Amino acid sequence: MAIAMRPSQSLRLWQQVTLSQVRNGAHDLTMRQMAILLTIYLDPPPHTVRGLAAKLEVTKPVITRALDTMGCDFSWNEDPV
Repeated sequence: MAIAMRPSQSLRLWQQVTLSQVRNGAHDLTMRQMAILLTIYLDPPPHTVRGLAAKLEVTKPVITRALDTMGCDFSWNEDPV
């Protein structure tokens, strides 16, 4: 389902999302991490480290480090073992 937005509306939405995250004390994401998450969310699968690296024009270790970091940052979401 596509939503048509003017650029100013898109920027306002992005501002509201980031302000909400900052105000709620949520974990900060780097631009690289955000790009990875948005790519996974918006582009059809399959999603591989190689494919993400090619899409973002970075090396595979860059993707792996970003994913590892996100896994550590969000470990509080995991169920206790």
